[in-house]
Amino acid sequence: MLDADQIATISLGVIVILTILAPGAIPFAWLLRRVRLIGGPTSAAILGGAIAGLLLGATVLGKAAPDAYASIYIGGAQAAAALDEAKRESERELAVLRASGVSEIAISEHLAGVDLRLTELGQRVQSERQQRALAADSAALLLACAMMALAAASSGRRRRRDLTTGAIASGFTMVLGAGTPIFFAAIWFGGFTTTQAWALGAVLGIGSAWPTVRTRSHGIPGRSTETDAGAMVALLIGLAAIEIAILSITGADSFAGAWSLAFVACAVIACAWRVGARRPRSQRRALMVSNGIIIPTLTAACIAPVDLPATALTSACIIASIAALLFASDGRWFGAWLGWRWFGDAETRQSAWRRSAAMLANNVGAVSIGAGALCSAAGLINHAGMIAVVLGALLVESTVGLRLRFATAFDRNAAQPDDANTDDSHKA
Repeated sequence: MLDADQIATISLGVIVILTILAPGAIPFAWLLRRVRLIGGPTSAAILGGAIAGLLLGATVLGKAAPDAYASIYIGGAQAAAALDEAKRESERELAVLRASGVSEIAISEHLAGVDLRLTELGQRVQSERQQRALAADSAALLLACAMMALAAASSGRRRRRDLTTGAIASGFTMVLGAGTPIFFAAIWFGGFTTTQAWALGAVLGIGSAWPTVRTRSHGIPGRSTETDAGAMVALLIGLAAIEIAILSITGADSFAGAWSLAFVACAVIACAWRVGARRPRSQRRALMVSNGIIIPTLTAACIAPVDLPATALTSACIIASIAALLFASDGRWFGAWLGWRWFGDAETRQSAWRRSAAMLANNVGAVSIGAGALCSAAGLINHAGMIAVVLGALLVESTVGLRLRFATAFDRNAAQPDDANTDDSHKA
């Protein structure tokens, strides 16, 4: 357990990291939003945060100013300098003792005292670096919890027939459609362990509890300001899988376990509040805060520790990124379509493609990054996996409008045979 001094040190580290990253990520997101990047504000927020994370993290700042990078993200700079100075001083003292001709017993006693002092300084360096790592993880997870809290604050109108069999089934099949192939690809080709592949599949298949504000102009049935139950089911299933993976390796009393429980609690509150909401909340204001501040800073916090040139060319990163690009978007879409098509009623089957596309228009990519931060804090997702998560999230968010337009055409073409059969029956 952490004591009061450690908590204060970690809190100060969180403030320092957010103070560095937020002013860099927010302007990039604003600039990309102003140039009307394909995919809308959320894709601009993710891309802007990724650019800021690369510039202010290990990729650029770590190479251009390694001391500044170490003091911000690694910590223990003064303790490490004191340790190096103590080593040099001990070598000088040892040379003086041997030149003066003292006995070997005296030299051994001196070396024992030096080793004790060096061990204490090394433990101090390790402790400070561990606290700074916890501060970096806490900064990302604090932003992830804030994002889910905004989802609860922007609840939409409750639908009378929201929790249908098709919606629940589509939530299951959405996670399976993306998570299953990613799981096997990560194990067979990426060298991931079973637990790591499980977590990566859950992160890249997870849903969301955000309102589908952006789908109103695309004619999605029943998707103006209402709750999307299918996406909420996918969110809860993905979080349950992530929670099982985290608790299986860390335990509920660990740092990552405590943060994961907090994030899950925020998600459950968001879903419960959303199901029980009777009138629209300030959705657009919440989306502006999330896309303008929280998501860019969250993405920057997840990308900052990644050394892109050293990580991008590894086989694990290449395999995970290819799997994310192939299945994080279309795997979710096709999986959700199967749920609506197989278990929906006559109305939902006619709009299965549009409904499954609407499930991905809920800031799904941003929630994936938040879930990735959870797994990264628990050691389940490394830097290669985090790059894949950000790429998958960016692809999902940047293809929202295109996917919805294709979905409308697919549903119209799928409905034509049924309409023709109905006309023939009337003529008969």
